[in-house]
Amino acid sequence: MSGTASFEPFPPEFVDLLHAVLARAPRLRDVVVEMRRSRRKIMTPGGTFAGHRAYAPGEDLRFLDWNAYARSGALVLKVLEEDQHRALSLLVDRSRSMATGTPERRVAALRLAALLGGLGLVQLDAVHVADPAGRTHTIQGARSLPRLLDLLRDAEFDDRPPDVAWRKVLQRGLPGRVHWISDFADPEAAVPLLVHARRSGRALSGWLPVLPEDHQPVLDGWLVLVDPETSAELRIQVDASLRAAMAEEVRALARHQDAVFGAAGYVLHRYPVPSPGDYRLASWWGSVWNSRS
Repeated sequence: MSGTASFEPFPPEFVDLLHAVLARAPRLRDVVVEMRRSRRKIMTPGGTFAGHRAYAPGEDLRFLDWNAYARSGALVLKVLEEDQHRALSLLVDRSRSMATGTPERRVAALRLAALLGGLGLVQLDAVHVADPAGRTHTIQGARSLPRLLDLLRDAEFDDRPPDVAWRKVLQRGLPGRVHWISDFADPEAAVPLLVHARRSGRALSGWLPVLPEDHQPVLDGWLVLVDPETSAELRIQVDASLRAAMAEEVRALARHQDAVFGAAGYVLHRYPVPSPGDYRLASWWGSVWNSRS
């Protein structure tokens, strides 16, 4: 992701944890209910209209919207409400702002994507992993977990605004609920994509990996500011007054993020990242499951 061969977001301890989570998931009552609902809906052509997505060769022609074709000349499928339970799609922020924090927020984001994607492989028909280049990779079944980790691990940095980076894949169509994982450092930059998703009738959930310093900035030490043009550094000592000001800025940012998602009719889940080196099942499973509810 960073261009260095040493970057490894999925150490053996995390992979073991991930397998433990996926082994436990089918035993949970609400997951079993969701899986049964999904299987039933696979066999049911009916449903509530929820929007359109682009047609791909080989898909069921019964769901083509011929009225839309007459208007635009584009082959699109009707997306039914049932489809939201059969697949999920992952959008993971690739911007360099994700390479900050302890642990790095990008590592937390990739691990969260692995957990959500792994649950999708166990519970649903397919998981779709999109990248800002406009490619969408579709994987199916629990045996595809190594492929999911490879797709996430190989992600490159991309600093384009989200409405530019992700618009192509959204316009082409992503089945199921879209899970967008980001730091949402600039909430206003998310607005065009959220509006586009809402107008397209897409189900979407935002996920923000929350680090310890998001709540409690470091009291002592130094804050290093770097001029992006000259690379000049300014070192500022972090004292109690500065920490209080930083904490208030973080709270204001959180309110802004929630307001942006709320205005679009979506929910932003805040996922508390376990401490570095903590691979206990309770730490990871509880965080993800409580955020999903």
